[in-house]
Amino acid sequence: MDTYVELLKSRRAMGFARRDFLAKRTTSSQVFDAEQELKDLGPLRAQLSMFGSTAVQALDDLALTGFTVWMKAVSD
Repeated sequence: MDTYVELLKSRRAMGFARRDFLAKRTTSSQVFDAEQELKDLGPLRAQLSMFGSTAVQALDDLALTGFTVWMKAVSD
């Protein structure tokens, strides 16, 4: 359960960053700490691979891909 809680907190932060950026037109760095998220991503993904279902892992892969594409589009 702890893994899912951390996963949800992280992905909600990503969603908040997107909504905030779109609403306020601020830079992504003002609403999302990408450096910290990357530090947390490795351990969280390891926990997910050990304790998460394959369905949740697949959904998280899609979420991360979508967020990465969005961040690239924002930076371009």
